[in-house]
Amino acid sequence: MQQPQFQQTQKDVVESPSKVKATNKKKKPSKKVSENDEQPIKTSRQKWPKSDEVLLAQAMLHISENPITDNNQNGDAYWGKIEKYYNGSQPAIPRDAHNLRSHWHMFKSKLNRFNELCLQVKSRYRSGWSDEQYLNEARQLYVDDPTNKTSADFTYEHVWDVVKDHGKYNSATHVHGFQPPKRTKTSSSGGIDKFYELEKKKVEVKEKKLLYIDTSRMNPYQLAEHDAMCKQIREKYNRDN
Repeated sequence: MQQPQFQQTQKDVVESPSKVKATNKKKKPSKKVSENDEQPIKTSRQKWPKSDEVLLAQAMLHISENPITDNNQNGDAYWGKIEKYYNGSQPAIPRDAHNLRSHWHMFKSKLNRFNELCLQVKSRYRSGWSDEQYLNEARQLYVDDPTNKTSADFTYEHVWDVVKDHGKYNSATHVHGFQPPKRTKTSSSGGIDKFYELEKKKVEVKEKKLLYIDTSRMNPYQLAEHDAMCKQIREKYNRDN
């Protein structure tokens, strides 16, 4: 007896699970980017223009020297105010507090060292020298400085020009060095030498007083700068405390 034959229809075909999964998988529509969509800025990889570094220094001075600023604020609050001032001053590239803080600490030690060398140069009075001559000597000392492993030039003078007359940079001019008067024809060499010795002792007294000043009302930035200055003074006079 002949067996009945059945025609296989499309409904009778059972597709494999992998094939079903493949057919059910829909393509995601490509996202259209509008010209007005703001793209995230990876500021950590972007080069800082000098104008933005100058603005950062100005922001730090403004916040540090503002009498309304709470000296007891924490670091996040302090840098948050710097961020607000910086971004409100139309920088070339807006940045957050973390980026501003990281960049400042990246070159702060170089800035402090160059300032220290400038003060050392000015403390050694040279008759007839101009400010530019003192500055040129400080530049060369920076290149030759043992801490400058690569003997690179100081590339943050635009920042130093902003801060040199403020805060610890300016006050240190009176602490770490002095500008004696020019010699007159009636001045004896012995009198000048005695004057230098007296001024040197005054400088030493003022420097050592910095080790014991009250730091309880300093904000985090001022406290960090004071600690760095005290470390330099201790090394200069071989003091442990």
